[in-house]
Amino acid sequence: MKNKIAFLGIFLLVSTMMLGSLPNEAEARTEYDTILRIASQAHQEIKIQLDRTDRVPNEIQRLFQDGTNELNALKEAIRNEDPESSKKHFLNSMNIFKKISHMISDRSTAESAMVDRAPARPDLKSALERTEKYFINLKNIARTHGTDVDFSQLNDLFDLAKQQLREENYDEAQKSINQINRLIVDINSKLREAAQQKATDRAKVFAQKYLDRLDTIIAQAEELDYPSDVIDKLKEAKEMLSESSDPREIINEIRRILSIQEQFDLSKFDRIISRADQIEEKINDLAIRDGIDSEEIDNARSLLSELRDSINDRNYDEAQSLLRTLTDTLKSITNSVS
Repeated sequence: MKNKIAFLGIFLLVSTMMLGSLPNEAEARTEYDTILRIASQAHQEIKIQLDRTDRVPNEIQRLFQDGTNELNALKEAIRNEDPESSKKHFLNSMNIFKKISHMISDRSTAESAMVDRAPARPDLKSALERTEKYFINLKNIARTHGTDVDFSQLNDLFDLAKQQLREENYDEAQKSINQINRLIVDINSKLREAAQQKATDRAKVFAQKYLDRLDTIIAQAEELDYPSDVIDKLKEAKEMLSESSDPREIINEIRRILSIQEQFDLSKFDRIISRADQIEEKINDLAIRDGIDSEEIDNARSLLSELRDSINDRNYDEAQSLLRTLTDTLKSITNSVS
C-alpha cells in the first residue's frame, strides 16, 4: 500500500513539472498524452484497490466519483487543447486519488490492528458439527451391535449447545461442547468393552467346538497306542484352550491344534495303510494253504479293497471299522485250519 502512495506522489510531482510550460503544439500533444495516461493509470490503480476492499466507506466512494469526474474533465480539456484546464483537472484528479490511497491504507492498518488485538476464538460451530458426526457414528455402531447405550443426555446437550451458539453465548457453548466430548469418550469406551466381550464370547464358543474334537482325537491316539509325547501335546493344547479367554490366544492355540491334528491324521492313516499291507500279505499267505475256503479268501480280499478305498477317501472311521472286521475275519480263517 505504501508503494502505491509513493507511486501516485511521483506521478503528481513529475506531471506538475511537465505542465509548467507547453512550448509548441507537437510537444504539447505528447505531454497531453502522457498526463492522460498517468491520470488514467492512477484511476485504475485506485479502482483495483477499492475492488479488493470489503465495505468501502461512503466518503471514499464519493471521492472516487469526484476523481472519476476530474479525469473525464481532463479528457475533455485535452480534446479542446486547453492547457490551463488540463493542468487543473489533472492535479485535482491526482490529489483525490492520492487522498483515497492514504485513506485505504490507514483503514487497512486500523483493521489489522483490531484483528491483532482481538482474542482468537475457536470455530465452535464447526467443532460441534464434527463432534455430532462422530456421535452419529457411535449411535450407528451401538445399534448395529445391539449395545444398550443411553444417548438421551448427549442429545439434550447437542440441542443446548446449538441454541447457545445461535444466541452467541460462546462461553457457555464451549462448556457444553467440553461436556459432550467427555461423555462421548465414556460411551466410546463402553462400546469398545462391549465389543471386546462379544468377541471373547464368540471365541469361547469357537474354542468349545475344538475342545470336543480334541477329546475324540486324544481317545483315538490312546486307542492306537501313539507315543506319549504326542498325547501329552494334545492334552496340553486342550488345557490351554479351555483356560484362555483372549480371542487372539484362542485363535493361535487352535492353529497349533490344527497343526498337531494334521500330523496326527497323517500318522494314523499311515498306521492303517501299514496294517492294510500286512493284512494283504496275510491273505496271500492263507490263500496258498491247504484246507482254506476260497470264498472266505475272496471275502477277505473284497474287505481289503473296501479298506483301501476308505483310506483314499480319508474316511478314518470307516477304515477303522473295516480294519477291525478284516482282523476278525483273518483270525477266523486262521483258526479254521489250525
